[in-house]
Amino acid sequence: MKILLKAAVAASALMLASPAAAEIEYLGTFEGTDCSGQGGFPNCWATQTGVVQGPVEDPLASPTVYKIGSDGETQVNDDLFPTIDGSEFNLTIEDDILSFTYDQGEGDPFLHYFTVKQGDEYALFYDEIGITSGTVDLADLFPNNVGFSHVTWFDTGGTAVPEPGTWGMMLMGFAMRRRRRDGSKLAQVA
Repeated sequence: MKILLKAAVAASALMLASPAAAEIEYLGTFEGTDCSGQGGFPNCWATQTGVVQGPVEDPLASPTVYKIGSDGETQVNDDLFPTIDGSEFNLTIEDDILSFTYDQGEGDPFLHYFTVKQGDEYALFYDEIGITSGTVDLADLFPNNVGFSHVTWFDTGGTAVPEPGTWGMMLMGFAMRRRRRDGSKLAQVA
């Protein structure tokens, strides 16, 4: 336990010295749609086991922030995130490779989840630290129906940057429950 605590403290010091690199985890592809049902988009929450209508008591659940369709149509959860205007997101697609960046401004939320929707299914991704960029191969995600309908990003539930002591406790918790999935379908953009 002493070694684990020392490692967590050392890791938290490293985290404060340089920006964290996201380690986005592919949680799976789910049937159905993300963000439909009673309350629609503003009442939609991402969880470790899929997207559901809220309210949700799961501590890892995150409400919708922003959605952009393949046609360029956008939607913002204005009531919860009045600082988001869409300019924070940059989405590109080239040769079935979808890439995005999120430039978090003052007052903007951290993002933990995003979904890529196509046909009657969606792929769900998660990051414990916060998502600022990502790249997905649509041919790999949806081999029978290559493309995407829309991408949706979900909030962490807070915008404050954790204090140094909190980083250490978070890292210790993350280290204890972190699981890796083989064959991840996501490549992180630097």
